[in-house]
Amino acid sequence: LKDINSINSIAWGWDCVKYEKYLKKINKNKKEGFNEMQNDLNRNLYHPKRIERALKIGFSDQLKGKIPKIHFLTHCYVGLFLGR
Repeated sequence: LKDINSINSIAWGWDCVKYEKYLKKINKNKKEGFNEMQNDLNRNLYHPKRIERALKIGFSDQLKGKIPKIHFLTHCYVGLFLGR
C-alpha cells in the first residue's frame, strides 16, 4: 500500500448506519437507569459522517482528491477484505 490515494475503498469494521438506527430504537424504549447522554455520545462517535471527517483529517497530508468510499460492515466480515 503506497498511500490513501492508491486504494479504491475503505472497510470499516462496524455497521455505523445500522447502529444509528438501533440507538434511535432503544431511545424509544427507555428503561430505568437508561443513560441518555451515553446514547447521544455513541450516536456522535459512530456517526458515518464523523468517521469520514476523521479519516479526511488523518490523511489530509496525503489526500489528493476525495476520500475513498467507506463500507460500514458487520465486524465479522472485515477479514474477507483484509485477509489477502
